[in-house]
Amino acid sequence: MDSEPPPAIPPHSPLPPLSASTPEDEWGPIPEPTILDGKPDFESLQASDRAVKNVNQRIESLPKIEAKFNEIQNVLEENKGNVGARTIETLRWLQNQNEYLTESLHELRIKQGDKCELPLHTPVQHRGFCYFRTLKMNSWRNCSHLCDSLNATFLMTERNKSMIIMNLLAVNHTWIGLSYKKEKSKWMWEDGSLPSSDMSSLEPSLDISKCAYVMEHTTKTADCSQSFSCACVKKAL
Repeated sequence: MDSEPPPAIPPHSPLPPLSASTPEDEWGPIPEPTILDGKPDFESLQASDRAVKNVNQRIESLPKIEAKFNEIQNVLEENKGNVGARTIETLRWLQNQNEYLTESLHELRIKQGDKCELPLHTPVQHRGFCYFRTLKMNSWRNCSHLCDSLNATFLMTERNKSMIIMNLLAVNHTWIGLSYKKEKSKWMWEDGSLPSSDMSSLEPSLDISKCAYVMEHTTKTADCSQSFSCACVKKAL
């Protein structure tokens, strides 16, 4: 009796194409609201809100991608005895997608039930925390006080993918808790940790006090007395 033929390998077109960039890079920055007479313009606030919803929708779609990944992987296991060129091609594609899926699902999945309290400026929720920028401009030294007034804390660490989240938000200059410590001759985060190798391009500050800010996926430095937005983080509701 002929054995039942193995199931066909499903097409992999529904899955996102492999890209050299990370999912965070693909999303791009969130639009900056326009300030009119000291108040945010309603239409620009709506644009920012739509951009945040788009980011969250992409994150929420990741479990569906994982399910499709598992489906194709199971079919490949059942087709081991009948390996053809298409199967090999699909297997290679799956191997390339594996790292992308693992990083996306484990690092960007939103904790169910958590919410970011409004009205925060373009909040992004990640692992039980809300990341946002302040509408009010302030010097770097006053960012801690400003974030405190919003029941939040100044972003003072690079851990838990905090910088990835802030890069989504930073369209214009946004202070982060990283400054040059002259007494130690090194850049340091406010929690005492050192910046990663990705920030090795930050130059020493010998003449004036320098602090770090993010803008359009890059980290730059400026005089700490300048007035920028502040990066804040708070626990989700």
